[in-house]
Amino acid sequence: MFLVGAQIGNQFFARAFGIHLRFFRHAWFALVDLFADGLDFRAQAFFQISAKKTFVDLGTLISDISIMRIIITGSNGILGQKLVEYCIAKSLTFIATSKGLNRNPNCPDYLYLSMDICNKLEINQVFDTLYPTHILHAAAVSDLDFCENHPDLCHQVNVEGTALLFHACQQFESHFKMISWDLTKNLDSEYSKSKVSAQKNLESSDYKNWSIVHFNETSTIESLFNKSF
Repeated sequence: MFLVGAQIGNQFFARAFGIHLRFFRHAWFALVDLFADGLDFRAQAFFQISAKKTFVDLGTLISDISIMRIIITGSNGILGQKLVEYCIAKSLTFIATSKGLNRNPNCPDYLYLSMDICNKLEINQVFDTLYPTHILHAAAVSDLDFCENHPDLCHQVNVEGTALLFHACQQFESHFKMISWDLTKNLDSEYSKSKVSAQKNLESSDYKNWSIVHFNETSTIESLFNKSF
């Protein structure tokens, strides 16, 4: 009952005061967080994600006003943790995802959802939760030795998993940003070959709302947001 009423209230106020939608969003999220403080841990996480979803459920209204909503994949990894840290610092709307439990100490559990990028159902569930405008795809099997010893798994995650995410982006008309470690070294490695295959899949698609960033030791997180974002 509360969530239904909240959604109706969102629609009324957002339409009446469209130019202040961003302010209204922050006020609503603050109210949700305040209410959730009185709940136990599991109920708190469920309530916050569900209640905040009532806002993004406005769909076309929010899309028209172009509020950025980001899904980060691989948030437990080194690069993913940096992306989460940046989004929190910039007060960006995002959901962090990785396979399994949240192991990122800087990511609140209510901003985290488990998502196996090789599982189409899990991908759809996460996309339905946030209705994303942008995907920061940092999830990958990237350990070079592991990839050499497990080439099938490397291909499954880095190529097939990426393809599933990219397909979901097309359905939601989201921008897909694939982030890879610099490929100038070890071009014959299983990791590099898998990333090249994933990139070719993007290039051959009719859907052009995507970009690729090759990350290296001199790259900054800010640069990821400045390139075709």
